[in-house]
Amino acid sequence: MNFFNRFNDDKSIEIHQYQFKVKNVKNININLLDGIFEHAIIMVKDPHNIVRILFSFKSRFRSRFLSTEEIHTTNGAISGPILDGIWTLTIIKPSKRVKGKYQIEIRFDREITLNDSNQYLTLKNNFYNETSNVPNNSWVNTELHSHSYYSDGRVSLDEIKETINHKIDLYALTDHTMFTTKFPSGNYLFLPGSELTFDNEFHYNLYGCKELIDFTKYFEGKKTITEVLEHCFKDLSKKYLLSINHPFAAEITRHHHFNIKYFNLLEVINAPYAIDEFIDNEKAIRFFDYLWNHGYQLFGVGGSDAHKKNFHNTYPVGIPLTKLFLPESNISSALNSLKNGHVYLLNQVNARAKYEKNGKEVLPGSKNIESITCKGYSQELLTWRVIIDGKCIDQQITKNYNKVYQIKAGSYLRLEARKKGEIAVFVNPISNHLKVNEHDADIADLLSDFEKNELR
Repeated sequence: MNFFNRFNDDKSIEIHQYQFKVKNVKNININLLDGIFEHAIIMVKDPHNIVRILFSFKSRFRSRFLSTEEIHTTNGAISGPILDGIWTLTIIKPSKRVKGKYQIEIRFDREITLNDSNQYLTLKNNFYNETSNVPNNSWVNTELHSHSYYSDGRVSLDEIKETINHKIDLYALTDHTMFTTKFPSGNYLFLPGSELTFDNEFHYNLYGCKELIDFTKYFEGKKTITEVLEHCFKDLSKKYLLSINHPFAAEITRHHHFNIKYFNLLEVINAPYAIDEFIDNEKAIRFFDYLWNHGYQLFGVGGSDAHKKNFHNTYPVGIPLTKLFLPESNISSALNSLKNGHVYLLNQVNARAKYEKNGKEVLPGSKNIESITCKGYSQELLTWRVIIDGKCIDQQITKNYNKVYQIKAGSYLRLEARKKGEIAVFVNPISNHLKVNEHDADIADLLSDFEKNELR
């Protein structure tokens, strides 16, 4: 059967729903035959109203299979009984960027074609708590933002596995508004994630996904994206970690309104291998300090935002490299470390960074610290800098940095290093009884005030 329709170009939000009858079938195949390559959501729900397939129009892999067996079910779908009864196909238009007509085909009991290997960690089999040979109580190499051809990337899961097997211990695949339900097994931890993308005003990473989210409940009855975001972030922040991505990328217009209190993380280094005009990571770091100076303690993270192989025929994951302290080798431990800011970032340099007190390591994100030793080690000369309350109070060009600092009550300190003026090392802050701002704050108001301060 085929479903044809056209989006109303004058509306910002639309929900189109169709029903189809299932009886005595072994699999369901859904194909996106026509439709704009944009962030419109496609969901298939079973007669119990459970989402079984979730993906986006902005996907290079335009077909999904749902089967009773995991091995015959495509990434982005949850295997299990193909129940007799009425199933629902839902199409959500989240912005005016989505226009024109679309055509979706649904077929039953077709020959199943899968593009990736069959040795998988799976959402259904609870890879959320999967362990690996990654050691406990160690700093692990982490990638928090990347894409495959299941959204707008150009690499398969097997190609990603081949890359991360050599250099990444903890890996998050954050395809656009879909959730990875199958990922090749290997000697790494897989962190379930998604980049929530409704338009190009802001993008958001979501970490710790355990299920396919029914986005209908966030869009139903809503006329504006602001209403959607308030409901969505308020609900999702109770279960998952939320990150604001590449806030000063060239194509991001920053017109969304949402409460900053729902967010744990801010991406301060994104795709540093891209051309300079595309991503303003320096401005993201200044915005980071602005937030901390106003009591909004989001921790800094990085992500390659890798979509395809570069001219060296390499998928550029780990640029920048996120170093995450992992107390225990499982995803729950990783999420807790992210939430508490136990992170520093390396941007194409061979270096280490460390806080110490009385000879013992103090993790980034630690609180109520009055004095600290800042240490940095690099293979080349870097300009190591100590930032207190957003202002550089010391810098030194060296391979080895080692100095003690006092932190006044109500202040924070962070360590960074620069190479030829650009950020090379970013270490999340430690603080001394820094007051948390518990007031609601609209991101648009914060950005407006930040921009005014930038002009002074």
